[in-house]
Amino acid sequence: ESSDSDDTASDLQDPWLHVAIPMAALIHDVDHRGVPNKELAAVNHTISVKYGSEECMSSYAEWNSVDIGLGMLENCLLGYCDNIPEIDDLNLLREIFNHQN
Repeated sequence: ESSDSDDTASDLQDPWLHVAIPMAALIHDVDHRGVPNKELAAVNHTISVKYGSEECMSSYAEWNSVDIGLGMLENCLLGYCDNIPEIDDLNLLREIFNHQN
């Protein structure tokens, strides 16, 4: 029988977690307008219109940040991946981190 602490320890060893946390920190508040979501909605700002679906739960600025941040990452990875033939995800991450150092 597995305990919750065993599951947590296993989760902490997940390499994608080690990528997701820094990525979340990097893209948090990208293109933030300096006003709360409520004000964006009140003035019918283009961000609140774009992310006005129920799925976005009135988190307009957050969805905007994620879209921009992930788009920047995708553009970066696409350009870099073109030079690496048939590489798996984990090796790709190692290559990226080694290339940055």
